[in-house]
Amino acid sequence: MPRNFVFPLQKLLRIKEYYKKVAQRELGKSLNHLLMKNEKLECLKKEKSSEQRKFDITAEDGIVDISRIISTINCLEEKSSQISECKNSILKLENEVKEKKDKLREAFKEERKLSRYRDNLLENYLKDENRKSNKEIDEIASRMHQRERG
Repeated sequence: MPRNFVFPLQKLLRIKEYYKKVAQRELGKSLNHLLMKNEKLECLKKEKSSEQRKFDITAEDGIVDISRIISTINCLEEKSSQISECKNSILKLENEVKEKKDKLREAFKEERKLSRYRDNLLENYLKDENRKSNKEIDEIASRMHQRERG
């Protein structure tokens, strides 16, 4: 009676699969943060551009309101500062995404190695079981043949 195949490292394989899923989730979160920062950067650029157009229109009209000019300049400087901070955050997030991709790639490799090892063991097990089964069948056939002759 053949016994069932038991992979001795099944628990380790499950752990590797779990780490792979965790790495996928972490990469997804990092990519989402990067996407949100890029959207924020585009929004800040649009806001700065809008403020700059307002400032240019005011200057073309010849209206000189010092307090408005100062507030617009301060706003433009603030937007430039926010854009710079956002670009720095994006660079950090891009590095984080790269690290997460590397981590995921490594998790895939580890899980794939164990899966291949399990598949090879299973294949060898099935071959061995098939040989045993064929041997038993041959013995039974041999005995039957001897009975018929004897």
